[in-house]
Amino acid sequence: MPGPESNLFVIGDPDQAIYGFRGADASHIRRFQEEYPDARVYRLPLSYRCTETVLSASRRILGGGSLKSETLKGLNRGLRIRIRHEATDKSEAEFIARRIEEKMGGLRFFSMDSAVATGYETADLSLSDFAVLCRTGRQTAAIEKAFQDHGIPFQTAGERPFFDQEPVRSLVALFRALCRAGDGPLTRPVADRYGIPESERADWVSRVGRESVPALFRDLIARGSVPIPENAQPAVRRLLDLAGEFGEDAEKFLLSTAIGTGQDTLRPDTESVSVLTLHASKGLEFECVFIAGCEEGLIPYRLFGRESDPEEERRLLYVGMTRARSELILTHAGKRFLRGQPVRLPRSAFLDDIEEALAAFESAGKRRSRRRGDGQLGLFGAERPGGNAKRK
Repeated sequence: MPGPESNLFVIGDPDQAIYGFRGADASHIRRFQEEYPDARVYRLPLSYRCTETVLSASRRILGGGSLKSETLKGLNRGLRIRIRHEATDKSEAEFIARRIEEKMGGLRFFSMDSAVATGYETADLSLSDFAVLCRTGRQTAAIEKAFQDHGIPFQTAGERPFFDQEPVRSLVALFRALCRAGDGPLTRPVADRYGIPESERADWVSRVGRESVPALFRDLIARGSVPIPENAQPAVRRLLDLAGEFGEDAEKFLLSTAIGTGQDTLRPDTESVSVLTLHASKGLEFECVFIAGCEEGLIPYRLFGRESDPEEERRLLYVGMTRARSELILTHAGKRFLRGQPVRLPRSAFLDDIEEALAAFESAGKRRSRRRGDGQLGLFGAERPGGNAKRK
């Protein structure tokens, strides 16, 4: 515990506490001033990413659960966000693909021939300025298919970080233990588990900083200490590609593995649209963000018998919305396929908190009633959320 002469420096945002399933708890930051009453608090009142409109709309999602209230301001007013209804998940994906083509001025001759490209939105944008966010990885199939049909390059990152997946996780753990073999008790159990002799550990430490990170990994893989099944070869190749970006700086590589969300697999220099889960989007930012599947049962997630914390689900949507620098579009579909079954889910009640002054509500088809039916949530063993996640 810090004493009178000790220093404690903490950075955090309780409105972005979205990893409750990993033990994250927004109350830790909320209680900080109570537990450390002499702490000096510096608030950052200006967002250098989002417009005032995006911030205001995302605050409405948090409602009374936000600690920042109205203190965080945007650089400018910005465009109204769009909340769009589509008939199906396929038409939702098609709308997103066509909107990206419009913004890019047409990516194919077909787009120009079919009048998809308007010619009026050819600002200095690249495909890496676009992101499509979904609550679950299962929702991305229709979007990926639409992008393939339209010739739009894309890259993906899921809810589970790349470095948490096997055998990548074990390879990195052993790599860390060998690079830091001098730490003794902290790393010895890992090296012992994989049967690395003491003499080889000392030799490894002498190579760190002199040889490239990929070369060290190849040597580690060749030892066979970590089993690598055939279907894991693409992940191993991806690991070597990522390691190559760090040259001989093993420490910097290890630091990067401890930080990332979607950042651990996305390459910002790649000319492609990012397709991510909301969890994987944390820490990233894009000029134009689409959040697909804004429906009850998905946001907040209440399907397949799984319960979620409604306040954390609000924070999760808040995180997704605040990834947008200039344009934010929220979409919901009247019907979509989930686990091979067609389901109808009403629009997320969270969106009702966004007033029309901040958002343009639009529909591709017949105007829908604002009344919510029961949908088909019962098919998945979940109770209807009804107005559902009431704020405290």
